[in-house]
Amino acid sequence: MDSPFSQEMRKMIDFYDEHYHLSTPLCLNTGRKLYLGNKENRECRFCCTTDPNLFKMEAHAFPEFIGNRELISNYECDICNERFSRTIEDHLAKYTLQAGCTRRLVAARDSQR
Repeated sequence: MDSPFSQEMRKMIDFYDEHYHLSTPLCLNTGRKLYLGNKENRECRFCCTTDPNLFKMEAHAFPEFIGNRELISNYECDICNERFSRTIEDHLAKYTLQAGCTRRLVAARDSQR
């Protein structure tokens, strides 16, 4: 018998399967950067600024600490990018640090077999 947690998870998965679809397969680690949006007429998805002077840095769509070096967002201004990297991404990196270390230990042990 499924636990209440697994039943709730199944409902959530079914909802996303029903309402969302993958429009384009995405392959990362190709050695080439992939830009979301274009560099013209940018608007930050968080603060809605359109000032072209605030789009000088590359904003990673997923944090670099999880291995993303290629998927770049043109929808995030420098101010929001800096704010998120200093707060949310920093806390997430610290929160997941132990799990990353554990995964590396398991992978290292498995590779010695």
